[in-house]
Amino acid sequence: MNPLRLFLLLLVLAGLAAGLSYLALRPSEDPTPILPEATADALITGNPENLRVLRIERPRYGQRVSFELKDRSWRMTEPVEDEADVYALGTALEVLFGNDYRPALPIYLAQTAEQLGLDQPDVSIELEWADGTTSWLRIGAQEPAADFRVAERQEGQVRLPLASYRKLARAVQDWRNHRLHPYGVTLTEVVWEPAEGQALRLRQQGQRWRLVEPIEAALSDPAHDMLLALLGARLIGMGLEEVPFDAWQEPIGQLNLFRGKEEVQIRFSQDFGVHTDRRPYSLTIDPLHMRFLSLPLEEIQSPFLLDFEPDQIASIGLEQGRNMGTFQRQAGSWADPQDRLLSPEEAGFLDALLRYGKEAMRGEQMPVPEEPHSGKVMFSISRQPKERGSAVLRWWVQPDGRIVISAQNSTEAYPSSVNFEAGVADFFRTVNQESRQ
Repeated sequence: MNPLRLFLLLLVLAGLAAGLSYLALRPSEDPTPILPEATADALITGNPENLRVLRIERPRYGQRVSFELKDRSWRMTEPVEDEADVYALGTALEVLFGNDYRPALPIYLAQTAEQLGLDQPDVSIELEWADGTTSWLRIGAQEPAADFRVAERQEGQVRLPLASYRKLARAVQDWRNHRLHPYGVTLTEVVWEPAEGQALRLRQQGQRWRLVEPIEAALSDPAHDMLLALLGARLIGMGLEEVPFDAWQEPIGQLNLFRGKEEVQIRFSQDFGVHTDRRPYSLTIDPLHMRFLSLPLEEIQSPFLLDFEPDQIASIGLEQGRNMGTFQRQAGSWADPQDRLLSPEEAGFLDALLRYGKEAMRGEQMPVPEEPHSGKVMFSISRQPKERGSAVLRWWVQPDGRIVISAQNSTEAYPSSVNFEAGVADFFRTVNQESRQ
């Protein structure tokens, strides 16, 4: 069997032993609420863009929440100064500036405000506009045989569906932002500084997070999922008493989240408590979302040397001795530097090389050899591969003939069961012969 076919066979065997991949989840972004467009015959007359203050009071429950537009974003100002939940606030505004209501029943005219529940309303809402004027809405009793509540606005009485009423009659905690941080999917860097143990620095590259300190490495799929669960965590408890950030004693560690030059600092306690420099309250998250913080480095680090998606690779760059070449995907196959479509066997070699690059796993660890590498392969999403932005695998031929492989910029190398040197040399020999014909 020639070296090229032997190489292909070994790649197939290596692929069978690689194992299954895990699904990667992404934390959803928590966007700024989009003001609804004013509809014809809206429940509240006015331009939503001119709204500056919204107050919602439930007198029977001693509850009052207020929101103000500050620096182009809405914030809760009562009963605490805090971030508003944009979904809750957005749906409330949709009700107020929508026309999901019905005309009042004639029987309303024969009943008193007390009988309609409007003398002491269940919900009382006040809207303050940019010019200082106000509008109001009061929601009273539920109709006995229908899914509506009596409501009154400045223009008169209406019937409000229960579904719309519930969007306005939330508990205080439901109006507060339940996101752990405000950056959503726009995060660029994460630093974990545990009270004990090794600090970690991670950066987002494309669709994946990568470990950059203390070592350069891809994340294992389970660790990546746990990190996404942490970054997308929702709070399950929010205190009302302010606690200064620096007064929080004995945290298990601090998580620093970056979006460009912006930063949020979050401290965690052993009892799943959370404290952030943006929100001076004791917060709580589900303990399952904190699992990433307790992972040892060996479980965070991916068992695979490289991190890329084969379907996204547009070109492969190969170097071996004096042989160099760039091979691009073309017409469901591969083309050489002269734009010649490769033969099925030659294209099969690149497909197998791509598969092995994805599935190459760590093994017995050793230092990267000091001498220059014997060859390397670059997997790139661009048509012209460059080291920067590519997944790069290097190899060395040891004095005893063994092949050692390593990822670019890594200080660790591992023995390989695949003879890259012989396989790539035979590939170039075959390609060069075909090109000369």
